[in-house]
Amino acid sequence: MSDRSDVASPSHWARQPKAPIVMSTVDNLDVLYEDNHIIAVNKRSSDIVQSDSSGDTTLCQLVCSYSQVAKR
Repeated sequence: MSDRSDVASPSHWARQPKAPIVMSTVDNLDVLYEDNHIIAVNKRSSDIVQSDSSGDTTLCQLVCSYSQVAKR
């Protein structure tokens, strides 16, 4: 048998992301529509909606921050 240590390594067969993962921020939030009663944003695949133990900012928190900045 030949030595196939490169095939057994997870780093060898794990897919790498096609593009860097970019999470939304207040500065790059993609607002599709906004008026006095509603705001529609484009959710990126990397944005989280529900908080978890990571402590990352959720999309809901970003929209709240955006609306507070927009009022000024």
